[in-house]
Amino acid sequence: MNDRGNMSKKHDNKMVRNPFPYAEIVTGPDFADRKEEIRELSRDLTSGEKILISSPRRFGKTSLIFETARRLKTKKLVFIYVDLMRATSLSRFVELYATAQARATATKVDDMAQALRRILPRLRPDITLRPDGLPEVSMRFAHLKRDIWEAFSSVLDAPEQFAQEKDVPVAVVFDEFQEVSGLGKGVVEELRSRLQFHKRCAYVFMGSKRHMLAGMFDDRSGPLFKLARPIVLKRIPRKEFSTYISGKYSKAEMPVPEKLIDEILNISEGHPYYTQLICHALYNHLLEGGSADPAGLREVVSGTIRGQSFAYLSLWDSLSVKQKALVMGLAVEGNHASIFSGDFVAAYGLTSAATVQRAVRTLENKGVIEREPEGYAIADIFFGRWVEGEIQ
Repeated sequence: MNDRGNMSKKHDNKMVRNPFPYAEIVTGPDFADRKEEIRELSRDLTSGEKILISSPRRFGKTSLIFETARRLKTKKLVFIYVDLMRATSLSRFVELYATAQARATATKVDDMAQALRRILPRLRPDITLRPDGLPEVSMRFAHLKRDIWEAFSSVLDAPEQFAQEKDVPVAVVFDEFQEVSGLGKGVVEELRSRLQFHKRCAYVFMGSKRHMLAGMFDDRSGPLFKLARPIVLKRIPRKEFSTYISGKYSKAEMPVPEKLIDEILNISEGHPYYTQLICHALYNHLLEGGSADPAGLREVVSGTIRGQSFAYLSLWDSLSVKQKALVMGLAVEGNHASIFSGDFVAAYGLTSAATVQRAVRTLENKGVIEREPEGYAIADIFFGRWVEGEIQ
């Protein structure tokens, strides 16, 4: 029997978990490297610092912060995590933040009411249990603006008050923080007016729309100018990532040649999400008797892209002619191409640099392209390959 047959047979009689999870928060043995970032964050989270973490989408920001919190359990860190993608209004922000605080500070569901009375002393929130058994807060605000703004101020100050009263380190993480800018006039200003005086509670502001975060934290006219120290999350060093991947395959009794791992990292450009996705798909390919060679890897990548064709076609159809032309240019010429140059503009029928700028602004807001230090890049590596292979 050949190696492929042996590899497949080894796993026939047992349920095997794919060692490369993706599209989920990973911690512990599934978390790769980031030693320096974890060391830096561990120090900041326990000393009341304010941090801004920005990176491309799916770069592992959330996993990094959860892994750091996991390692800080011995220091009794109170970890409050809020995903602001769910905050569709100011009242919803208050509900989400109050719920997150109550869960983090109450040891039992029965203690939630007491915790919420501390967080929102003048309101009577309803506590309901979700289908997964976790409690959630909902509130019936009066039509008076005074009620919601009073609740907003209370929920902002509560973590700092808790940290002082209990003498414990508290860290608040706002994920996709740029979404707060859409909650109404004065919201970001009120947030700054409260948080700038908090000394015991650490804050982490995270987001993937870096141009929006830069406008809030980096511009002198921005509402949160210099409120937080920036950390730019970089790619995992290639050597460490290669060692992690090799170890995972070896532990699963599926040794993969070092050259093939190098090619995986070339295709994924070292992006954590796409690297995990390719490794995940290659593992399944090997489990089914596929080959651990360049031909097998090409089959895996092609199959992964084909699986996203419907979503990619829908995205492509949503773009204007000029936006399509710009994306096509980046796909063909490569990320970080000189998109404002006369040659690029002429080659892709973009009319002028001003036309490129308008297309860039819209594509950036949609998350189709991202601004990196070296220039603009297509956010989804596989979408770029799909455009180059299918559309061109």
